[in-house]
Amino acid sequence: MSGGEQQRVAIARALALDPSLVLLDEPFSHLDKGLATQVRTEAMQTLRAAGASVVLVTHDQDEALAVGDRVAVMQDGRLIQVATPAQVFHRPVDEFVATFVGEADFMAGHQKGDTAATPLGTVPVPAGPAGPVRVMVRPHDLSVRPLPQPGQEQAGPDGVVGHVVRSEFRGGELLYVLDLGDGVTVRGLGPHNEPAKVGSAVWVGTPREHPLATFPA
Repeated sequence: MSGGEQQRVAIARALALDPSLVLLDEPFSHLDKGLATQVRTEAMQTLRAAGASVVLVTHDQDEALAVGDRVAVMQDGRLIQVATPAQVFHRPVDEFVATFVGEADFMAGHQKGDTAATPLGTVPVPAGPAGPVRVMVRPHDLSVRPLPQPGQEQAGPDGVVGHVVRSEFRGGELLYVLDLGDGVTVRGLGPHNEPAKVGSAVWVGTPREHPLATFPA
């Protein structure tokens, strides 16, 4: 019996007892990624249809964010944050949670109201007291594309100029490590069909749609 079928049978047996609570301890970790996603989706649909509450233990952060109604992040046996997947991802309580649930870079900034001055220019942040902060930026927050005008080296209202340190092909997109100057590097995403060469200048579009999380400096 294949791994996927074994998981399906195990869940069917568990539901035969009509439980109100089911504990799943890394049940999909030994499956190939594609099969794991398929079996996980089927399993969660079945468990929800049966009205059972589920506690899923996993070291796969993507899995936790995908299936959880609420996510509990633990460190050294202590609960650090319990919240919705979106809150854990976009509003982590500290830098450990921020880097645990996804790729994240941090920049020095100076907050004033609901914006902060950073090496990326002025970016939106949750309203707070004025003063120095550390601003979290995830790769998907930054859009990497060719310079609006060849030879342009000036920042604009919606972005700054960076230089490509290295790139990583991720199928439908490219992940770039970008040098913003003064020792500041961040990661951003660009389209796979417009690859930028290492060392070339690119436009780094800054976020405007949602505020970036901040932490004490």
